[in-house]
Amino acid sequence: MSFRSMALAYAPALGTLLGWSSASAYALKTTDDGQAIRWHDAFGYAISSAGARDLDDGRVVDAVHGAFAPWLRVDGARLSISYAGRTETPVGFDPGSKNVNTIAWSREAWPFEPDALAMTVTAHQQSTGRLVDGDILINEADYSWGLGGAAENDLVNALTHEVGHLLGLAHSDVPEATMFARAEPWETQKTTLAADDEAGLRALYPAPRTSASTLAVPATTASADPEVPSAEASAPAPTSGSAPEPPRIKIRAACSQSAGESAPSGAGGLALLLFGALLRRRAMRALAAVSAVAWLLPAAAQATMVHALTLEDLTVRATDIVEGTVVEQTSRRAGGYVVTDVAVRVDACHKGGCSADVVVVQVFGGQMGAFVVSAAGAATYETGEQVLLFLEPVASAGRTGESRFRTPGLALGKFRLAWAGDLPAAERDLRGLELLGEARVDALGESRWALADLRARIAALLSP
Repeated sequence: MSFRSMALAYAPALGTLLGWSSASAYALKTTDDGQAIRWHDAFGYAISSAGARDLDDGRVVDAVHGAFAPWLRVDGARLSISYAGRTETPVGFDPGSKNVNTIAWSREAWPFEPDALAMTVTAHQQSTGRLVDGDILINEADYSWGLGGAAENDLVNALTHEVGHLLGLAHSDVPEATMFARAEPWETQKTTLAADDEAGLRALYPAPRTSASTLAVPATTASADPEVPSAEASAPAPTSGSAPEPPRIKIRAACSQSAGESAPSGAGGLALLLFGALLRRRAMRALAAVSAVAWLLPAAAQATMVHALTLEDLTVRATDIVEGTVVEQTSRRAGGYVVTDVAVRVDACHKGGCSADVVVVQVFGGQMGAFVVSAAGAATYETGEQVLLFLEPVASAGRTGESRFRTPGLALGKFRLAWAGDLPAAERDLRGLELLGEARVDALGESRWALADLRARIAALLSP
């Protein structure tokens, strides 16, 4: 029996085991106390004046508007968004400044994990969940982008998904949904919303069915951007001495058709892929992987598109592999971004010199006063937790002269150590990542281990 035949034969059994069904639902980003993270007022977005390397300016503007357009057409949801034009304001969040929600391309230097294709970074008020800033950054330093399926990475496909996160939606487990947590090479289906996406938006921004979402754009843009949905301008006449107000464009409500008609309903498509990977493992390891997948399926936070790394990839790439205890976390600003330095006391060393008793791991995001800055897909830490980390250096000569490290593949490189029954276990949380590439199935299947098995696997990979 072929690999594909085995997957098809056993997928229903896996779905039953994991409790999957074809009736799936959207998920929302929430604060720690369960409040929805969303925009409470009208907000705007701008496009970096630096533009993109692979596309001319006109197509870039059209692509960004095209990514917002389907969300503005959802019947029963009400959004008020303005396009603020081009901006030279650097991306990042500063609680004491006027922040600009920016879509930007990084072509010279990508400040994040190099395996990430794009990053969405948002800031929200901790007490209310009110979004106050959001930036979407596209990695042009390591990847090429195109439009209309003409390139492996389609810009509108990626941006439409990221705009959903910018609005407050988390991942869906519906394969045909725009918010589904996986993208295929050359994919364009995320540009069309599914019913699940629309239901999620209505839950965040409910409105009477007769109301319409609005997009305000500068007058010079309203007629120049064909990707902005057809609309009627209704700008009031300016009062004497005032600047002309941009026309208010009413986006007429329309029902979107679900994309990906050939995709199995519910989580069936994901079940096929995951079970195929599990068939290649021994029975006990397969059960561990199934448990990991079941744990990974609940609502995700924002998403970062990242190429999947297997345990072998991580072991080869890491300069240091350590076990330790988180002893301190300190958030700071670095180059316009908010980062957190996580101090980890080294309790055991699997690879590298491990000459220091404490290593400092830098992650994007953190708390700045009353605001929480979230960097999509970054590993999260709790003071006192025990971890197993795959590390690579990112900088030296920090504030206290220590080297700083990061985990390859963002959250892929961090395992949390805990007890599973009477045995210590290692598990990682990948819910903020959108895994790309052929290794994504193996990466999911390797996300929960008995700690003794994980140690033995690392030792085997390090053996000459």
